[in-house]
This record gives sequence, structure tokens and C-alpha cells, in this order.
Amino acid sequence: MSLEFLNAFKFMKKESFLHNLDPRAKLVLALIYSIGGLLFNQIIPLLLIFLSLIPLIIVGRLFKQWIKRIGVKRLLLMILLHFILLCL
Repeated sequence: MSLEFLNAFKFMKKESFLHNLDPRAKLVLALIYSIGGLLFNQIIPLLLIFLSLIPLIIVGRLFKQWIKRIGVKRLLLMILLHFILLCL
């Protein structure tokens, strides 16, 4: 079993607004998004949560690494799977 998926959790030293935030603020932000994602099972609120994450990813200068690590094929597969499960 490959542990390559753990690379997404590696620390990256960068100079951006998101990286300069206090760790407690980042923890609160992560909890808010995690709980928000678990609270809803309709596609519209989940899509809004996802779309609100995109500016944070761009401001944090993480978009290239995010796409590279997740992979477009995996992302599309995940979106398709969620869409199928939510529509059943």
C-alpha cells in the first residue's frame, strides 16, 4: 500500500495571508468547514461550501499544489461519486 496520499499533509513554508494566520484561527477555520461539510447532505449547500474554499486556496497560493496532489481525475471521480450518492 502506497502512503503517497499523506503528502497532502506535509508542512509547506510559504509567505501568504493564509500561512501567516495564527494556528488557532486555522484550526477554527478547518473545524467550521469540516462541520459544515458534515451537516449538509444536499448538493447546493455542499457546493457553496466547496466554492467558498476556492478563494482560500487561491489566496494561500495552494491551487497548483492542490490540483497536482488531488489530481483532476480523482477530483472528477469524487465529484461524480458524491453526485450519484446524493441523488439516490
